[in-house]
Amino acid sequence: MWRDFVRGLADAHDGTWRERSTEAEVTWFDSATSPTDSDSLRLVYDEAEGSVYVCDRELRALGRLSAPSAAMVRGSANRVNLLRSGRVGITTFAPFA
Repeated sequence: MWRDFVRGLADAHDGTWRERSTEAEVTWFDSATSPTDSDSLRLVYDEAEGSVYVCDRELRALGRLSAPSAAMVRGSANRVNLLRSGRVGITTFAPFA
């Protein structure tokens, strides 16, 4: 477990840490529970599945990112905004080469 933790720290130094914005496609689980308030959205990474979930403020999974990037997993999502198309806009602080 310690080696995995340390390896994660070493990977973080591969590039310069900076902010980047991107859009991501989301597979929503139920249209009745689709979010309407961007301020309450959070991203939660499930390492076992390799999935990134879009969750509400109480961390209930509302959907899953269709194609999560390595930067989303390794970095910190500062802002997650709901877009009109049902996609999300994500501002990430992460190392980029």
